[in-house]
Amino acid sequence: MRTKLAACPVVSNSSDPTDSACLAGTYTGKKSDNSACSLTLRADGSYDFVSSNLNYTYTPTAASFRLMIHSATQGNHTLVWGISDTYSIPNAKELNFQAAFGPYVDSGLTRIEIKATHHIDLTPATNSATCVVAL
Repeated sequence: MRTKLAACPVVSNSSDPTDSACLAGTYTGKKSDNSACSLTLRADGSYDFVSSNLNYTYTPTAASFRLMIHSATQGNHTLVWGISDTYSIPNAKELNFQAAFGPYVDSGLTRIEIKATHHIDLTPATNSATCVVAL
């Protein structure tokens, strides 16, 4: 998994979908209550999120907002990606994906953290889950 993520392009504040296509795959982890969770992410930004309290499928629209940041310094990587339609459509969904790894990254930070949120009728977040994937 580290090799795959390290191969992502080094970018700052990119909204180009091709930059985040490198993230495509399935990520399986645990929530804080130790229950299973997973994200299946496709190259086009569509995804399926599954957990004990939140299950949904997302397909990007013309209104989708994407942001990707990947920094790589001396073998240390920080990767942040997000996609959402939070303020543009009812039943909005958003996903935040963060990864940190490398020889100088604190072992407690070496992981992928995925936060999925589903808003109903644009009200404040009604359901969210955080899935942690060990690297």
